Amino acid sequence: MKRLNGTIHLSTSDIVGHLNCNHLSALDVRVASGLLAKPDHYDPLLEILRERGYRHEQAYIEHLEARGYKITVIEGFDITEEAVEATIEAMRKGKAIITQGALRYNRWSGRADILKRVEIPSDFGDWSYEVIDTKLARETKGGTILQLCLYADLLTDMQGVAPDHVYVVAPWSDYEPQVFRVADYAAYFRRVKTAAEVAVDQGSDSITYPEPKDHCTICRWRNQCDQRRRDDDHLCLVANITKNQICELQANGIATTQALADMPIPIPFVPRKGSPVSIEKAKAQASIQVQAREAGELRYELLDVVQETVLAVFEELRPCIRSDHRHSRAHGFQGQPAQALRNRCPQPDIELLEGKGHVLPARIPKVLHVPRQIMRSDFTEPNRVHIGLVLLLESVNRSHRLPRSFGGVSVN
Repeated sequence: MKRLNGTIHLSTSDIVGHLNCNHLSALDVRVASGLLAKPDHYDPLLEILRERGYRHEQAYIEHLEARGYKITVIEGFDITEEAVEATIEAMRKGKAIITQGALRYNRWSGRADILKRVEIPSDFGDWSYEVIDTKLARETKGGTILQLCLYADLLTDMQGVAPDHVYVVAPWSDYEPQVFRVADYAAYFRRVKTAAEVAVDQGSDSITYPEPKDHCTICRWRNQCDQRRRDDDHLCLVANITKNQICELQANGIATTQALADMPIPIPFVPRKGSPVSIEKAKAQASIQVQAREAGELRYELLDVVQETVLAVFEELRPCIRSDHRHSRAHGFQGQPAQALRNRCPQPDIELLEGKGHVLPARIPKVLHVPRQIMRSDFTEPNRVHIGLVLLLESVNRSHRLPRSFGGVSVN
């Protein structure tokens, strides 16, 4: 995003950034307008990913060369007038493969990894070009499709005909591109593109908040946004709270972790979505975290076993399991012979799996909900028990209770 001659010009990264976070677009507009300094952010993991992406792209280019294609490289990194003219000249000459082609139309621009000649007439002659992009992800994401749709849109204005398809080359695919029909995504692309332009035109007048997003993990603004949320004591700091719960609480005047911890029980409102019980659980978690924050030490609360849940079922199985604390953390529970366990088990209808000293229930009856973070579903592989399940069973064996959550985990 750059301001040139009084107009903010956008690139492919800007449309993908706006799709992921509108607050990111607002911050970048302020930087382009000179109202905010660009953050000094360096992430070595991102640099590694960039290097791997570059190597993947070079490997695909070498693959094309090995198949007899002649490669035309557009030098440079910025999208300058010279780079755009060099790209147009290469397309006019009908070059088979053009790498790092500089595309521009009006306020949008971008550098395409690869432009490949296809025998479809255009303003250049009996040929035109389609876009190939190399990506590290094995599954193509929506942002990648939007990026390619922007390239196709820019190509349409430059060559006078719209590309029918765009392509993605993923790793471990024998360089066989994934094919995407542009018309299938064109309407959605136009909608996102228009929304990005509107957000940019609003400039610093737009009011946004740094809500936590998946994009935060790779965003250069993540430290600033995280600090603001902590300064505001935002509800997202409460462990395991959901977006719907945050919206319900904010709609009823509860906007901070402290306010949630101080909320009376029973809750003084009826949630439009979800249940009051889920709100009460979030309130209990917030209380633990606030206590830990004020005390400067970790706090936790033990929960009683609830009947008809996974903990109750494991409590019924407890006589069947002999836990050796010296080995259970690393190797799972040391089981007794299956027949002896079947004789001791209080529920004879529970099927047991046996293998290399490990005996686990193959089918858990009366389980209404098993949290994904506690156990996996691959009970057909008894020797690959998730460590969370091992610790859970140890907890039930020793105390018959499970900690809710450590109060300091989400505030460190």
